[in-house]
Amino acid sequence: MEIFAFIWSLLFPSQMQPEGWPVPVTSPAPAYPGHLLRAEYPGKVRVYLTVDSYGAILGIRPVERSHPDLARSVRQVNERWRFKPWEPSETQPPKTEVMLLVRFGSQGREAFSPDIAVGLENAPCAYLNQEVAFSRQDYPKAPLRDVDLFAYTFESLNSHFVRV
Repeated sequence: MEIFAFIWSLLFPSQMQPEGWPVPVTSPAPAYPGHLLRAEYPGKVRVYLTVDSYGAILGIRPVERSHPDLARSVRQVNERWRFKPWEPSETQPPKTEVMLLVRFGSQGREAFSPDIAVGLENAPCAYLNQEVAFSRQDYPKAPLRDVDLFAYTFESLNSHFVRV
């Protein structure tokens, strides 16, 4: 069933999402909490942003976090995000929900990096390789679709994903 939904979203994207993507016009990056940066603590936060047709954030719903201080940092900065307004219509709803992935620290090339990456398209191949290796180590019989980045890609193709 998941494969069918994935193929459907590729063949008929207009039926899975409104025309175009919500486009951020103000999208400051979150700050790396100092104590976590000094401890070289990598992590990620995934949130859903509810955006109205004026481009304002109506709500922030965290769905995954590796540390509460990382989530707090993302929440604080997301409150300042603004998107390009759109005219509501049959294909453009008056509000929509978009997923945002923020990765702190490890990027897969080295044990730790102070970088912060916002958005799925900013995930380097080395990070994906690291995620697959960890998944195979911890869950050797699990399908690859359960690896975080693959699951996020599937989810983003079936929802609205923030492009920064």
